[in-house]
Amino acid sequence: MYSIFMLITSILSSFLIGLMINSQPVSIEKSTIRTYVVGLIFSIICIFGILAALFPKQCSRTFHGNKDKNFKPSQHTKYAENHFEKKSSIFNIMIVHGHHTLCKEFSHHEFQMLGKTFCIGCYGLLSGAILSLSVMILYLFRFWTIKEYTFNIMVLFGIIGVNLGLIKPLLAKLKRKILRYLIEVFFVFGIFALLVTVDIALKNLMADLYIILLSLYWLWTKITVTRFVHDKTCSICVPKC
Repeated sequence: MYSIFMLITSILSSFLIGLMINSQPVSIEKSTIRTYVVGLIFSIICIFGILAALFPKQCSRTFHGNKDKNFKPSQHTKYAENHFEKKSSIFNIMIVHGHHTLCKEFSHHEFQMLGKTFCIGCYGLLSGAILSLSVMILYLFRFWTIKEYTFNIMVLFGIIGVNLGLIKPLLAKLKRKILRYLIEVFFVFGIFALLVTVDIALKNLMADLYIILLSLYWLWTKITVTRFVHDKTCSICVPKC
């Protein structure tokens, strides 16, 4: 019930932001100190998100509690567990790129390549963070600007991207891995789009900071709903892991 409440409030808040943006006349201005401050905070959050995706050990505990510590794969998961590597060492740094139980219920949550398995959710968010960080840098230094005729498109893109990311954990029948990956990418970039359009429309530091805090709430909502769905899936799965 708690996760459903968070999901509903998150979806409503995204639409309220859209209404708030469209209630203001749009005038594109040059980057200000406010824009650089907000852009720096958002960039730092993106960097932390990238690190969390590359080193998800602590994040995995958030999803699965202490299950991974004592996890013993059952017969129906042994083949996948034994044939795909979940970790890689790059410059003597261990990077975890797979952390799901590779049974049939979670097989569409990871993709396999070159003998390794990669979490679609983590690497979708990773790609979205890299994309958003890159575009934010271009935006701050005026290599890319939002025109008045593309402003409403950005707002719409932001609302759709955020909400698709929020409801994705409920789309259990969505088996296409590329779609699951793109939804994660669009979720992060949708947050970027709403932040930038709010900054342009409202020109208020507190409003910008509110969007940043709200984006963290959206992310926590996504994690909470995902954990709820995963726990429910595992509780009715036969045989048990």
